[in-house]
Amino acid sequence: MGYKDSEGKKHNYVAKPGTKKGDSYCARSQKVNGPDGTEHKVDCSGADKNTTNCKRRKAWGCSGAKSKKKKG
Repeated sequence: MGYKDSEGKKHNYVAKPGTKKGDSYCARSQKVNGPDGTEHKVDCSGADKNTTNCKRRKAWGCSGAKSKKKKG
């Protein structure tokens, strides 16, 4: 299973949600640096929900520091 880029080349996914690498991504992305350089916890249900980090966390199925496999 993979995807095609804008040039039509085929690529495989490096990691999938629900794996050790997926969990690692979720743990890393749970805390991000704010505009003032200080670390803060991401709240994707509030004002942060349209940020790139929150969109990627949703795609990975992140729930806290763990990722979940998608059903279906």
